[in-house]
Formats: sequence, C-alpha cells, structure tokens
Amino acid sequence: MLSGAFLKDILTYLNVLNIELQGHNKLICDLISSVSAFRRKLEIFEEDIKNQDFIHFPTILGYKKNSDIDCSMFLSFLSDLGEEFGKRFKDFAEIGKLFQFLKNPFEVSPTGEWIDVATKLFRLPKSSLQMEIIDLQEDISLQMNKTSSTEDFWIKHVLDKYMNCKTLAIKLATMFGSTYAGPKEGRIFDGLVERPDESAWKATRFSPVPPPQVIPAPSFGVERD
Repeated sequence: MLSGAFLKDILTYLNVLNIELQGHNKLICDLISSVSAFRRKLEIFEEDIKNQDFIHFPTILGYKKNSDIDCSMFLSFLSDLGEEFGKRFKDFAEIGKLFQFLKNPFEVSPTGEWIDVATKLFRLPKSSLQMEIIDLQEDISLQMNKTSSTEDFWIKHVLDKYMNCKTLAIKLATMFGSTYAGPKEGRIFDGLVERPDESAWKATRFSPVPPPQVIPAPSFGVERD
C-alpha cells in the first residue's frame, strides 16, 4: 500500500516536469532551468522521506500509521533518479553559462566565461564575439528594444553586423526548440525512468505521460486496492 502511495506521489512530480518541458517555444534555458529546479527538489524529497515527515508525499502521509516505516527503497529510488538526471544533463552545466548572453546580452562581460564556452562549443571566433558584444551593448537602437522577447530581440532587431553574436543566440534558441513536438533527440525524457509494471500503475490509479526507460523501477510489490 505504501509502495503504491510512493509511486503515485513521485510520478505526479515527474508528470508535472514532463508537461512543463512539452510544447513549442521552449528555449534551452527554459529546459535547463526546469531540470535544475527538479534536481534540487529531489534533495528535498529525500530529506522529507528520511525524516518521515512526508509533507511532499501526501499519499504516503494518508496511509502512514503512528509507527515508523522502512523507507530505504524509496530513498534508493530517489538517489538513483537524481544520479540519472545528473548523467543525462551533465553537459548542460556549460551551456548554462550562456543563459545571460541569450536573455540579457547587455549585462555580460566581453571577457566573461561565456565567451570561452561559446568558442569551445560552437567554434565561433573569440575575438569577433568580444568586439561584437561591446558594439551591441553600446547600440542605442538595440537598447531601446531590450525589453522585447528573446526571440524578437535576436531575430527582428539585431542586425547582421553582429553576425557571430546573432549566430550564437539562434543556435542556443533552437537547440531544443520543442522538447516533445520534434525529433527524437529533442525528447529529453526518453530513457530516463523505467515504467513500473502494469499492476503498480493500476494500484496507483494514476496515468501520467508514461516516463520512459533507464532507471529500473523498484520492486515494491505493490498490492492491488
């Protein structure tokens, strides 16, 4: 019974993330922000279960008796899930350094770390990027449009004379243009979590978008209600 309760609660959180990453007009920075936030939430979930407070697991709380319960399998599952997220998104750490350039190029330093990351990942000339970003930041017409949306700013307002900066921004904006409504490589959830067996899903009476397969689902031996 508690196993089914745990599955229902954790799959609810995964489904929220799943839906959050779907759809069109999602930039890479939106994706990374959502995943980073979820990884931090996993740490809170582990602490919550260790302390057996279950404030983030309302279904477990509803079943819990006065006595302590063995949560070792739940903790192991959350730990494995966190590690898998870490492996899957380890390369995002460097790309994350380019967020500010994409969202607010007026605030980045021409000697900042983002320059080296852009040069390394996208093979853009460092010297040209440095000169262009300075000119862009001093461009009064662009300053007047800096409150535009990220897409409009780079596509409609930034001129081709800032070609390297514009190329970098467009590459970043189109890395994961849509997390689900595109080719398979854009579906970042694929292979992350193994769907529990059918009986476990029926026991939870919950039907999220099925998380796909890598982390073995724990053998909870969930009972049917």
